[in-house]
Amino acid sequence: MSVNEGSYQKLQNEDTLSTVSFYPPLPKQKSPSTPRSWAWIALFITVILVLLLKVAFLGYVEYYAHQKTGVVAELEKLKFNPVSDFDFDESCFSAKPTSSNYEDNVAELLHKALVSSENPKGFNGSVPLSVAKISYKTCLHDNQKRWDLDEMIETVNEHILENSTMEEIANTVALFWSHFNVETFFKFSVKPNFYDPESENRFLIYVEPNADFAHEGTINPPVLDKKVLNLRGRRNFQQARLVSQSIKKLAEIPVDSSDWQVLSVDTATGFDFDFKTLFKVILQDQEKINYEHVKFVITNPEYVQNLGLLLRTTSAPVLKELFMAQLQTSFQADFDDCVNAINKYLPQVANVLYMDKLNDTEVRLIRQNFITVFDLLTRFVKNAVAPYLSNEAEVTFIRDRLDRLGLSTEVPDYLQMDVARVEFDKRHKGISVTPSSSWLVQLLRFRRFDVSAQLEFLTISEVLRDMAILNIPQTSTKITYSRMGNWLAVPVAAMMRYEYSDRIDLLLEIATELVRSVDSDSFKWASYGVRRVTNKTLTPEGLIMHEKCFAKHSVAQIDYPVYAAANATFNTLVVVDPSPFASGNLANDILEAIVTYPKTISRERIATAWAVRNNMESCNTIDVLNCFREVPGSPI
Repeated sequence: MSVNEGSYQKLQNEDTLSTVSFYPPLPKQKSPSTPRSWAWIALFITVILVLLLKVAFLGYVEYYAHQKTGVVAELEKLKFNPVSDFDFDESCFSAKPTSSNYEDNVAELLHKALVSSENPKGFNGSVPLSVAKISYKTCLHDNQKRWDLDEMIETVNEHILENSTMEEIANTVALFWSHFNVETFFKFSVKPNFYDPESENRFLIYVEPNADFAHEGTINPPVLDKKVLNLRGRRNFQQARLVSQSIKKLAEIPVDSSDWQVLSVDTATGFDFDFKTLFKVILQDQEKINYEHVKFVITNPEYVQNLGLLLRTTSAPVLKELFMAQLQTSFQADFDDCVNAINKYLPQVANVLYMDKLNDTEVRLIRQNFITVFDLLTRFVKNAVAPYLSNEAEVTFIRDRLDRLGLSTEVPDYLQMDVARVEFDKRHKGISVTPSSSWLVQLLRFRRFDVSAQLEFLTISEVLRDMAILNIPQTSTKITYSRMGNWLAVPVAAMMRYEYSDRIDLLLEIATELVRSVDSDSFKWASYGVRRVTNKTLTPEGLIMHEKCFAKHSVAQIDYPVYAAANATFNTLVVVDPSPFASGNLANDILEAIVTYPKTISRERIATAWAVRNNMESCNTIDVLNCFREVPGSPI
């Protein structure tokens, strides 16, 4: 599918994303000449009948949606954490909204660099920087971009999924990622070969469930927005809502890395999804990559099988609505936030411009203080997990894994070398724009460049540990941990939160990832490198039972490390600031950090345990503390 690089014409119908009222309006009520006239009675009966018909028809539509999509039958087969029978008060704790002031300040620095006519020292005349600045200004001032997006969506809508065959579905999934950089049922990433790092295939394509595909919710519910979905009738709307909920449930089922499967396009025949078509379309424009030699990893085989069953019982119009919703919301985000678009698709450009706006001496001093605190936090994480270890071998493994954990708080190595400018331009030689092009056309080029840059790893014969962090911009305020490789990326903007923003939240986030790095699944991975341990000699029964207890109390798998992380954060900050006043308020401050925004029952259950263990008032009286009691173990 090609995209016209000229200016798109304004759509004839300006309301193409809206829906027509599904029910005709009730007749206007006229004043009767006589209160008890037969006309008045007939009108009243008519209104009642219309309302009853509406209720009955909606019930039929809901029933039809269930039957058509097969959602009910499939949901009954899914494995979810058992719902606790405790009487839990969800309104017990108030959630503290995350402050955006610091993030806004980081974005403002990058904005100033993008609109400046000056380039950082050593980068004068750099084509990639010029391209980024031209495109950024286009994004800010392109008044036609909303209409361009509407026309592109209408064009795509006309050319995809005429039928819901597995081949057409796979073709559409591939097209959306390779052409638009939009992930649908799967998240795609290129990472080192965990199974056989020394083989010919040093990198593999990892295929993971995508819980965010047209997700439903109350904060940002694109799948429930009729205008976004461009639905034609309530029946499709109901089915799309149910399918979206099902995909989210399927994607959130916990998975064990032992279940990962390494496949080639010829050996993926056991799944109810057309992976052969998927990768053939994704790689069709990649001249350096031999399609037949590519290997990929299915990280959740059960998700793929259940997804296949769901897709076979879902009509093409419903699937099309979900695809178009995902396309709309993805591009809309980059239209609304031009700075973030540069961060996502040109992270190294963002690095060069952002770091030039910072004071090198200040950053170096903050990094020194941060690393000191990080080392202290790591020690307390070791102590926090010690009660759940059963023997000296487990203690040694945990100690070794934390000691070998790679910490990144700087730009990639090549940007710190004398050849930074040459290497920078070389890595971005594939991007170019025409100043007269619309923002949509330029954005499409950046998105495709990002996909191609990821796929290019498949051609690399040497695996370096910092390759995994190349696409993480230093403007990001988020922490990223990778179990594969055992490294933790704390971008510069995130690191500087320690001095200028939410210090407690930052340390709790880092401690959470540190605890995650030594959970029961970590025993299946080497402490250094990307290899998974094949000959397991350690089975951490204490950690496994601890995690099963969390599951019984409906604590989400992603939140398993939070309680131990809170203890490590508390002990670290007591050492950093031992004053009685600071220590007295610290437990409450950590409680607020535990209860995230928007609130979840999972986090509130952990907050309840934290409050009770620290002798704080809590309106919840349930007993969740059996997950947090200490068991005999060796101190690390």
